[in-house]
Order: sequence, then C-alpha cells, then structure tokens
Amino acid sequence: PILANRLCPLSEFRTTGRVLGRPAAPTPAASRCQAWDHCSSSEWSRLLQSPPPHCSDLFGAVRRTVIRPIIDGIGTAAGYVVQVIRSLLRVVARVGGSSLITSSYLLALVFSVEAFGGGLTVAQIGASYLGAAAIANIAPTPGGIGPREAAMIAALSGFGLDAPIAISAVLTFRLATFWLPIAPGWATFVWMERRGEI
Repeated sequence: PILANRLCPLSEFRTTGRVLGRPAAPTPAASRCQAWDHCSSSEWSRLLQSPPPHCSDLFGAVRRTVIRPIIDGIGTAAGYVVQVIRSLLRVVARVGGSSLITSSYLLALVFSVEAFGGGLTVAQIGASYLGAAAIANIAPTPGGIGPREAAMIAALSGFGLDAPIAISAVLTFRLATFWLPIAPGWATFVWMERRGEI
C-alpha cells in the first residue's frame, strides 16, 4: 500500500483491499474499513442528507446502493476499532511504530544537514521537518513531491542555513527516504503477488 500511495495514490485503495482481502480479513470487511477511511467527509454527509429537489431521485438511489452499505461498513469497522482499543498492546504498538517512523525520518534529515556542514539545532531541523510534513499532507501530489521539498528548504533557510546547503541536504534526505525505498518495495510487491499474498 505504501508503494502504491507513492506512485499513484488512487491505486492505494485497490492494493490495500487486495492485501486486507486475504484470509486474515474477509474481503467485505476490508472494503468496509477502506470505505470508512475514504468516505467520512462531513460535507458528503450534509449533501446526501439534504439533496436539491431535482436530484432527489438520484440521491435516493445513491443512498440505497452506496451509502447504506457504507454505513453498515462503518458499524463493522467501528467494532474492529473498539477491539483494537481494548487491546493495550496493539495501541502501544501502533503509537510506538508511528513515533518510531517519524523519529527515524527526523534523524535522517538531521544527518543529511550535518553531512553538508550543519549549523542548526535538532529542534530547528525537527520544526522544519514537521512543518513540511504538514504542508505535504494537503499537497495534491504523490508523497508530497515538490511542496515537501520546497517547504523544508524554505524552513531550513529561514532558520539560518545557507540555501545551497539546505537544498543539498533536503535532496539527499528525500533520495534516501523516498526514492531509494521504491526499488525494494517494488521487488517485494512482485514477490508477494507471485506467492498469491496480494
């Protein structure tokens, strides 16, 4: 799913469904979990609850064929969430894993900056990384390509790092953490597909 998200975010839904659709999670349950993640917008809810008069027939059909299954799926997915929350070990593993990934990326950026001369504190580099990550999350590009790099370079330069050093450090960081992992990710994807795991 991570590889699919980086190369084509729209394919992430299909790939994740194939992974979750293995015996460990029935296909309907996998689809419902994904639907909950992708279709929880409050704007959609308001639109479907109060459709314009001339669209009532259309939205009536949408409610019956699309919305109702999604609502049922939300109920099922909510049950899964409750099960996870009840398991303290799973919650700790989830939070700990997410924190570890973020910390690893932050350290990678620190090492990249230091490799080209450094000059900033870990706190300044961390603020630059987190700010750029927030911007990348709303950027309409796969993996935040473009806006993430621009935001990190601007933030590092704003903290006093020379622009050439900031550019070199950010490009090295992105090469190591974004582009290079695509090759083993693709190889793993092909291997799992041949074994029938996805």
